Amino acid sequence: MLSLRGRVGNLTAKSVLLASLALASAAHAAVITQYSFPGAALTATTVSGNAAATAIDFAGSSASRFTLADVLAVNSGAGASGVASAVAVNSYFQFTVTPDAGFALDLDSFSLDAAYGSSGSGFSVRSSVDAYASDLLSAVVATAYPTLTNYTALLTTADLQNVTSAVTFRVYNYLGGQAGNPSQAFDNVTLNGTVQASAAVPVPGTAWLVLAGAAALLGTRRRC
Repeated sequence: MLSLRGRVGNLTAKSVLLASLALASAAHAAVITQYSFPGAALTATTVSGNAAATAIDFAGSSASRFTLADVLAVNSGAGASGVASAVAVNSYFQFTVTPDAGFALDLDSFSLDAAYGSSGSGFSVRSSVDAYASDLLSAVVATAYPTLTNYTALLTTADLQNVTSAVTFRVYNYLGGQAGNPSQAFDNVTLNGTVQASAAVPVPGTAWLVLAGAAALLGTRRRC
């Protein structure tokens, strides 16, 4: 039977372990990269440590850029009238995120703000992880420029965790601009998650807390 002292010690050790695990978890789900287009610049405005992000580009795309201040305005490629046709005619913009050697990406969510210049415009976000085969986020844009609406999708599949090589994200867009308007305007294109040592090694600075909590719990059980 546990003594009162033993019970208190056991509870304290458990509390230390749970707090350690919570602190380790709190290190996750930060911004890996974000593009907010100040002055219509296409370079990333935020990039996590231990990772690199390219500027947004239209390489190999039939879509084109339409200049508007502080957003990315896009005219869809000819014939892009829906997701399937946008993919078929390569109507997209893209960026690539690469973890440093010895690090991995654990992806959490993808979000962006969008408005349409042409009613009925839409987009689909896909990645190179599955050769751009499936939608990560897809929507018909609900509001006209300059009113932007946020769209967010969780990235929970196993192939988007512990990613140790470069990943390219493409935002396919459809329905061409009308009367000089772009198909869509985008802002705050954001990839959230964690960049950590590969093979799920605990984040430095929190690993010792987890080990200390476990050791305290084991020691208390041995004394009781």
